[in-house]
Amino acid sequence: MAVTHIKIEISSAEKINHLVEIVSHFPENVYLVEGNTKVSAKSVVGICSLDLTKPVTMELGAGEHPELLKKLAPYMI
Repeated sequence: MAVTHIKIEISSAEKINHLVEIVSHFPENVYLVEGNTKVSAKSVVGICSLDLTKPVTMELGAGEHPELLKKLAPYMI
């Protein structure tokens, strides 16, 4: 199965913390990609190293993620 890529927007520290809380409950690897930088979406420090003034790409491992995608809906663009 293919890796899923979705564009998301994270506009505040509160949203960073909430995003980390959401993805930390899922066993799959979840990454955020911005330019040449790829960080774990389960790491507040990693997320803060990205340029969050523009949307970033979330990369989900192979498989179906309906429950995770539902919880991430407010971040998707």
